[in-house]
Amino acid sequence: MRIRPSLPLLALSLLASGRADAQASPVFKIFLSEPGVYGVSYESLQKAGLAGEVASARLGLTNRGKPVPIWVEDGGDGSFGPGDRLEFVGDRLPGEVSYSNEYSNLNVYRLRLDAESPARMVSPAGGVPRGAAPIEISARQRFERDAILLRFPSAGDRPQELWFWAKLTQIDPAPFTQEVDLADLAQGSPRPIRLAVELRGWSQPARRAPQMKDHRAEISVDGRFVAAGEWDNLDGP
Repeated sequence: MRIRPSLPLLALSLLASGRADAQASPVFKIFLSEPGVYGVSYESLQKAGLAGEVASARLGLTNRGKPVPIWVEDGGDGSFGPGDRLEFVGDRLPGEVSYSNEYSNLNVYRLRLDAESPARMVSPAGGVPRGAAPIEISARQRFERDAILLRFPSAGDRPQELWFWAKLTQIDPAPFTQEVDLADLAQGSPRPIRLAVELRGWSQPARRAPQMKDHRAEISVDGRFVAAGEWDNLDGP
C-alpha cells in the first residue's frame, strides 16, 4: 500500500462551547477523498496553524466520532516537532446506500493535540526486526463505474442506489466481462482472493413460471463457472 506524502487539504479549527477560547487545544481537520495510507508531517501542521512542539502521546485521531489508530514517528524523544510525522490508514466517505457518499466526496478526520487515550498502531517490541518477513496486508480493488442513472419504482420512499455500471439482459450477444489485474498478488500467500458481485434486477413478466425466479446470473472466471444467483424483483439487489 502506497503512503501518500501529502493530503488534499488541512484546515484548523477550535473546539469550544459557545465561544472561541484562546486556551482551547486546536483541532486539525484532515480532508481526504481516496482510501490509502496517509502521512502528515509536523511542517504541514505548522503551516496550518500549529504553534510549537506538542507531546506525541497526546496526539489522537478520530473519524465520525470513532478513534483511528495512528503511527507517530517522533525520533523516540516523545515530542512531535520538526522532522516528525504521523501516519494513518484513511478511507473514503461511504454513502448510506451507495459506495460513495450521496452528499460529499470528502471524509473528515479530526486530529487532537490533547487526546486522553488515543489509538495507536503497535508492533512487537516497538518495531520490526531487521530481516523479518514482511507483514501481509490485503488490498481491495473496485471496478464499478457510475455510468447509468436508474430509479426503481419498487423502492417507494426508501433510499436507493441510483447509479449503476451496466445494463444486462438475457438477449445480450455476449456476456459482460471485466479483467482483474493481479500483477501485485503475493504468489506464496495462503490468503484467498474474494470476488464480490452486486446485481439488481427489474422485470414485469406477464405470467410467472412456477418455481422460477425472476432473475438469474452466472459468474465465471477464466471461462470456469464459479457461482450463480437467483432472485425475485421484491427481493431487492
